[in-house]
Amino acid sequence: MNTFERGCKAGLWLLGVAVVWMSFAPEAYAGPFRVIGYDAATMMTANSNVSYGESMGVLYTNPALMSRFPNTAFVGVTFWKPDMNISLMPKPAGTDVPLTIFASKMGTLTDERDLAQPTVFLKNKRRDTSSTDPYAYLSFGSTLSFGIKGFRFGTLMTAPIDSLRIIDMNTYYATEYEQFFSNQVHFTNFGEWNKAIDSLLGLSYSPIKYVSIGISLRIGMSTATKADIYMPDATKQDYSLLNNKTSVELALKPIVGIQVEPTDWMAIGVTWRYRSYMNVDGGGTAESYQLTETSGEYTVLRRANQKFDLAMDYEPQELTGSVGFKTHGFTTNVSVTWNMWKFYLDSHHQNPEEAAMWAYSPYHFMEDAFSRDPFVDAEGNLTAAGEKLRNKFKWRDTPSVSWGGQYKYLDRTDLSGEVCAGFAYIPTPVPAQVGRTNYADNDVYGVTFGHRLDFTLFEQKFGVDVALQYWQMLKRTVYKDPSLIPDEFYDGSTTKIGDLPMSEAGGLQSNNPGYPGYSYSGYVVAASLSLRYKF
Repeated sequence: MNTFERGCKAGLWLLGVAVVWMSFAPEAYAGPFRVIGYDAATMMTANSNVSYGESMGVLYTNPALMSRFPNTAFVGVTFWKPDMNISLMPKPAGTDVPLTIFASKMGTLTDERDLAQPTVFLKNKRRDTSSTDPYAYLSFGSTLSFGIKGFRFGTLMTAPIDSLRIIDMNTYYATEYEQFFSNQVHFTNFGEWNKAIDSLLGLSYSPIKYVSIGISLRIGMSTATKADIYMPDATKQDYSLLNNKTSVELALKPIVGIQVEPTDWMAIGVTWRYRSYMNVDGGGTAESYQLTETSGEYTVLRRANQKFDLAMDYEPQELTGSVGFKTHGFTTNVSVTWNMWKFYLDSHHQNPEEAAMWAYSPYHFMEDAFSRDPFVDAEGNLTAAGEKLRNKFKWRDTPSVSWGGQYKYLDRTDLSGEVCAGFAYIPTPVPAQVGRTNYADNDVYGVTFGHRLDFTLFEQKFGVDVALQYWQMLKRTVYKDPSLIPDEFYDGSTTKIGDLPMSEAGGLQSNNPGYPGYSYSGYVVAASLSLRYKF
């Protein structure tokens, strides 16, 4: 068996494992790989490999680069450890929701919803957030030419290995709704990540020496689930009967790249990446023996329909342009990416500007409540002031930059060594969170280092890559504007009995975990080791 056949067997074996593994993945988009890189070689250059690159990580940065390096199989391990913290400011006196809210008329009208709990009744106390859990991922992949000149087919997969749970997903509300759950403010784009399998496959072809094109797909699956619940006794809510229907379909994120080498010492790369998120389309019905309603001439069981949509780990559509240079052992890439955040969806499938608006989540419709809201007219439509507020909280598109440099200090046929470094700066798309929403995010910069070693052993070519990274989120302090926070105990509230005024309802009462403000910052350190085999 010659080297090519052995390499093909190794590559096809890795491809087979990847396909089987992907078949069990509920979704393929998770983790910080969009920022830190998919393997040690891309990590050590701050994920800037768009003009030049010689590792499997280019399936994300620019798949056109696969045709520029030999058939390769690799396996690697990546670790990262965050130390991200959110510190809440003390609440002013009188802003907790009191027990006497139960004695008020709030909750007696049929159109009311999202009523607050007394602060002392909440499941969790309002508290700081600390994200310090370490992460570990195994990655592997390969490229194959199948004997076609200038052609490459590549696969790459990463999977969490720090525990037996290869899928660990969480959602959070960015508004006062989170009082009913963790009662914390959470990091949005950087610092708190879900765990899941991530996989890519792609093609690259260089029809002539100076041009290479490529396309890759991030492979995932979108889930739809429907639960039908029947409660034989509505007074015994700890017992019910349930049937569930779940369907899964493929979700693909295309990545298209091109690389041009007009000279031997310069290259230009362009990559377009479509947006992606973990989509869950959920819903169901609930019936109970005692709850009935009239339908025509008949009395039937009342059926409550529920629907919820989730959009976890949103990544924006991106367009990256890069220029690179090679000379006297030095290789460098400079990349600029336009991140299209304006279509962002949070984990509950809401745009940030919608989540920030009171009109989209009314707490009460008591008599002239709308006349007290400067952002909504009597028909419930946004006023000019409401539109201005909506735009105030809309996320903005941002440019990010990255640079990577490499120097080959040793270049022999049987042994070569290369030192690498990189830098990246990623501005936040999140505006000042002075209203009801708590999307915790800020500008991030990263510094990276690494080393590549290629050697020949028993006439076979191997390589070892080691990378280190440090990412810092700049400190940010949020001060809430009380006029932009929904009052959860309406100032005009009166008692159920006697219709008496309630002085304790005066002013703002809110269980929003982010009120009256908070500050946050933190860092992430990452390391990666990759072993390569060229054939």
